[in-house]
Amino acid sequence: MSTQLGGVMLGNFFGGLLADRFGRKPVLFASMFVLTISNLVGYLAGSWVLMAASRLFVGLGCGLFVNTQYSYLSEFTLAQDRPFVIGFPSWPIQNCLFALLAWLLKDWRYIQLMVSLACLPTFLAWW
Repeated sequence: MSTQLGGVMLGNFFGGLLADRFGRKPVLFASMFVLTISNLVGYLAGSWVLMAASRLFVGLGCGLFVNTQYSYLSEFTLAQDRPFVIGFPSWPIQNCLFALLAWLLKDWRYIQLMVSLACLPTFLAWW
C-alpha cells in the first residue's frame, strides 16, 4: 500500500503540471490508460516485485485521475450547477461500490481484472 500511495503522491504532484501543459482531456485519458494497463499487469503478475511495480503505477494513474477529474468537471458544468456536481459524494459512493464488488469477488486477481475491464468502456468518452 505504501508503494501505491507513493504513486498517488507522484500522480497528484505531476497531474496539475501535465494538465496545464498538455490539456486536461489527454491527461485524464492517459490516467485511465495507466490504470487499465497497470491493473491488468497486476492481474498477470507472477512475482511480488511485478505486483509492487503495478501498484505504483495504479497509484500514479489514480493520482492523475483524481487531480484532473474535478477541474475537468468544474470547467464543463454550468456555474449554477457546480456546487451540486463538485459537492456530490461520488468518491465515497464509488469506494462503497468497489468494496461491495471486492467482497463478492474475494480473490485479489479477479478484483484487478474487474477494475481493468471496468476502465475499458470509459475510453468511448473520448469522442
